[in-house]
Amino acid sequence: MKYSESHFRRVLAGVRVLVGMIYVCYGYEKLFDPEFFSAGFLQRLLYWESAVAPAYSWVWRILSDHPSRWAVFFGGVEMFIGVALLLGLATRPACLVAILYTVHRLLLTWYPESLNFTFWRFFEFHFEQIALLCLFCLMIAGHAGDVWGLGALYHRVNIRWRPPRARTAEYRYLDPDEEEPSVISDDSQDYQRPA
Repeated sequence: MKYSESHFRRVLAGVRVLVGMIYVCYGYEKLFDPEFFSAGFLQRLLYWESAVAPAYSWVWRILSDHPSRWAVFFGGVEMFIGVALLLGLATRPACLVAILYTVHRLLLTWYPESLNFTFWRFFEFHFEQIALLCLFCLMIAGHAGDVWGLGALYHRVNIRWRPPRARTAEYRYLDPDEEEPSVISDDSQDYQRPA
């Protein structure tokens, strides 16, 4: 099958919508599940206490002081990421927030459960976070909100208001009778591009 940019952008938009749905579910659980709000987040923090990166332990202490507040905050962050990706609106800022959030989770769960882990075991343990980081970087670079999203409206308005000189291409061709090459714009009807 021949590669085309439009197929790639549609696939990227489908992945964006799928990841957005997953993050909406995560955020919904944190915001509207009273059991998670009261004790679930604290249980996760206690589970991560031995796994947190040494330089990031001060963040763990701040989170464990007020776990219910932080559960609501992180639920709101996940809901923002999910809704923005679903709608295709502010996709790049949402992906930047998602990258910071994923790095935060990576540092909280830095060490694997076993004490004697190898370099490859570390990557195996953190494969989910590393794959999400790569996916969010791809969405930023590929303008994931332009197809099947509200970001397409913003970019269409931007293109419409570009100056005319930036929209038209100019062709130069040599006429045997002239010393200077003639410049003909793309808007001209009577010039045909040479084969």
